[in-house]
Amino acid sequence: MHGAAVLLLVAAAVFARVPTLPISTSQITVETPSVEWQGKVAGVALALANANAVERAIWASVWTKAADVVIAPEGTETIFSDTRSLRGFTVLSLDIAWRRLGGKTPGEYPGLREAVEKILGDSIGMEIQVVTPEMRRVYADACRAIAWAGIGRG
Repeated sequence: MHGAAVLLLVAAAVFARVPTLPISTSQITVETPSVEWQGKVAGVALALANANAVERAIWASVWTKAADVVIAPEGTETIFSDTRSLRGFTVLSLDIAWRRLGGKTPGEYPGLREAVEKILGDSIGMEIQVVTPEMRRVYADACRAIAWAGIGRG
C-alpha cells in the first residue's frame, strides 16, 4: 500500500506540470531512438496518426517525464522494487496525464493501448521480477521511443 501511495505522489508531482495551453510538437524535444526502437514503436505512430499537435505534445511530455522518473540518477533510491510497480506507474502516468489532464478517453485511438502494452511487455517482461538498473534503463528507452513515435516522428 505504501508503494502505491508513493507512486501516486510522484506521478502527481511530475505530471502536474503537463502543459494545458496549446503548444506544438516543435516545442517538445525528443531524442531520436535507435532503428530497433523505431520499429518497435511503429504501432504507436500508426495509432496516433490522426492526433492533433496538442495531443501529440501532451503524449510526448507524458512519456518523456515517465522516462525521467523511472531512470533516476545513479545513487537515487528507487521506488520501483519489482515489475508490478513499473506497470502500475505506467497506468498512473496514462490515467493522470493522458486521460485526466489531456482529456483523452480510453479507446479514442484504436490500437494505442495495445501498442504501448506490447512495447513495455517486450521491454520488461510479463513475469514479476526485481527491477534492476538495466531494466530501468530499458524501460526509460521504451518511454522515450513511445514519446518520439507520438510526436509524429515514427
